[in-house]
Amino acid sequence: MTSSSHHLRILIADDERLARTSLRRAIDELSDVSVVSECDSGREAEQAIRTLQPDVAFLDVDMPDRNGLDVVRGLGPEHATKIIFVTAYEEYALEAFQVHAFDYVLKPIDGDRVRLAAERAREQIVLEKHGDGHAVPDPELSTVRSDATQLHPRYLDRLTVQAGERLTLVDVADVDWVEAWGDYVRIHLHGRTFTIREKISDLERQLDPGRFARVHRSTIVQIARIKDLVPLLHGDYELTLADNTLLRLSRTYRHRLSELLQHHL
Repeated sequence: MTSSSHHLRILIADDERLARTSLRRAIDELSDVSVVSECDSGREAEQAIRTLQPDVAFLDVDMPDRNGLDVVRGLGPEHATKIIFVTAYEEYALEAFQVHAFDYVLKPIDGDRVRLAAERAREQIVLEKHGDGHAVPDPELSTVRSDATQLHPRYLDRLTVQAGERLTLVDVADVDWVEAWGDYVRIHLHGRTFTIREKISDLERQLDPGRFARVHRSTIVQIARIKDLVPLLHGDYELTLADNTLLRLSRTYRHRLSELLQHHL
């Protein structure tokens, strides 16, 4: 067991026996996991999550007595279980993110996708446990990632943001820069600004480091958007983005940016 390993305790909840079996088969191929409960209703799942406090719950959205979204709302924000919704309907994705689900898996169930979601949850738990923002790669994960990550990249492709009363998805590729706003971040793209509930350090780990860089404790920029840099006092720089937004590059983060700039400027 490597320093990044964490024994994963998983709960499965689905009213369809075939779906539970498919999930169990996929999970059983992972190392260092145990399925602590299999539930066939939303009410049973909520009680089991409260009692057993699993690391991860694969939760069907559409259950007759109580759907998965209501289960999570009933648990409240204090629960620590990583919720991975399982659904046949992609339109549930927006609602899943609204209740702060960790991930969601579409039916028919793909074993590689299930294992990838579980391992991503394990990595996040390790990051939170150590609190240093860096997990030590586990060679045991390579088999799972080799094919699955080609279809489901580790880094975010899209962000869910609030636009008035609607939730909408925006492409990460369109983001110009991100600024910290307390326990929130403000996403700037194409002259528009959206606010999402996410700490900047958590979002940074989800963005491709080959495309995005932290330039200040409160700022992340997309490298390709940087137009020029002007040196300031004490090793800081002023950055100008393509839309003429002015930002500051702190000397603390300068070394992280220097190699990337050689490829983008």
